[in-house]
Amino acid sequence: MKTLIATITIATIVGLIATACVLSSDTPPAPSRSPQVQPTPTVYRVEFGLGESVELLERGIGISFDQVVEDSRCPANVMCIVAGRAVIEVTVTEDDTSAVVHPSIEPGTIVENPWVRAALSQPGSEDISIRMISLNLSRGPDDGEEGLTPTAVLEVMADEE
Repeated sequence: MKTLIATITIATIVGLIATACVLSSDTPPAPSRSPQVQPTPTVYRVEFGLGESVELLERGIGISFDQVVEDSRCPANVMCIVAGRAVIEVTVTEDDTSAVVHPSIEPGTIVENPWVRAALSQPGSEDISIRMISLNLSRGPDDGEEGLTPTAVLEVMADEE
């Protein structure tokens, strides 16, 4: 029994010494990585009606709601097989350049509405993406039955300069 205890004790000591030798070897430390600073995009929420324009003053970006290209969404209080979708046309302007984009919404889908990139090909222009949050139709006080005014809610994402 004493021999067994002595053997286990010696084996434990040898194992600890071997582990200490491996851990204290002259292996150089892993190179440390300096943190990379990535520009943080700023997201603006914009609500405006058909034919209206909005300017993000601090960014020099103009956005205008030009037209409703498609609105095949299922009407309220109606059972539809397909939820449909809505697509609008928006013009994004920065300095002397502009781009036309078509953000869309598809009700009833699980994924978020897609971001649409505005391709402003001017050197130094910001990377601007737009996604539609909602498209609402409302009646003005003097519009009667036929005058529906579309109002769009968009998110505009612009990379930090």
